[in-house]
Amino acid sequence: MGIHAGYPWEREMVAVAWKNANVYIGCDTHPPSTWALEVLDYLKGDGREKCMFGTNYPCLDFSEAISQVGDLGLEADTQELLLRRNLRRLYKLAD
Repeated sequence: MGIHAGYPWEREMVAVAWKNANVYIGCDTHPPSTWALEVLDYLKGDGREKCMFGTNYPCLDFSEAISQVGDLGLEADTQELLLRRNLRRLYKLAD
């Protein structure tokens, strides 16, 4: 898993995740409002099942980060994948 949304090599992180089925992007540490356009475009498209949210607390306040995710303009299904379903699927966690 690539962490910290690939910062400062977001474009390269997206390319590696896109090319490799077993590589995921951990969107953590940096506020969602500052995520690079490359990460956001990937998340909204081909990478919707390859990105997972995190805060790396105490780096980010959870409620503030969740609020910023809500401001990204993601489709409801994509947001649910980012916040919950991708991680549960990857780690084989029960619902």
